[in-house]
Amino acid sequence: MHEPAVTLTDYGLTIECWAFALLIARAPGRAKMGSWWVVFFAFIGTASLLGGTVHGYFPDATTLVSRVLWDSNLVALGVTSVAAWNIGALLTESPGLKLRLPQVALALLVAYVAVILFVTNRFIVAIVMYLPAAVFLLVTMTKAHLRDRSRGLGIGIAGLALTFVAAAVQQIKIAIHPV
Repeated sequence: MHEPAVTLTDYGLTIECWAFALLIARAPGRAKMGSWWVVFFAFIGTASLLGGTVHGYFPDATTLVSRVLWDSNLVALGVTSVAAWNIGALLTESPGLKLRLPQVALALLVAYVAVILFVTNRFIVAIVMYLPAAVFLLVTMTKAHLRDRSRGLGIGIAGLALTFVAAAVQQIKIAIHPV
C-alpha cells in the first residue's frame, strides 16, 4: 500500500458515508430531500473508495487503471455537488431557486465531466465544482436551522463545518508524525 494513511482514511469514510446513505434510504416517509441526501452520501462514499484505491494501489497516473479510477472519483465528487445544490435549493424559501437551481447544477455537471475527460483531471477542478455547492449547502442549512431549530440541521451544519476544518488541515499539511 503506497499511502496507507490516506487509503485507510478514505476507506473508513466510504463505510461511514454508505452507512448514512443506507440509513436514510431505509427511513420511512423519506421525502425528496431525503433522496438527495442518499445521493450525497452514496457518492461521497464512492469517491472516497475510488480515491483511496488510487492513492493506495494505483498511484501511477500514467496507467489506464489509475486514470479510469481517478476520473471516476472526480465524477463521483461532481454528482455529490449536484446533490448539495439540490438539497440547498430545497432548503431555501425561494421558489425560483427551487425550480432553476437543479437545472443549473445538472448543466454544471455536464460541463465539469467534459473538463475532466477532455481538458484536465487535476483535483483542483473537483474543488472548483464542489466548494461553491458545499458553501451554498452550509448557508442554506444554517438559514433553515435559524428558522426552525431542527436538531438534524444542527448536526448537519456541524458535520459540514467539520469537513471545511478537515480540508483546511489537509491544505496546510498538518499530519500525524510518521513515527
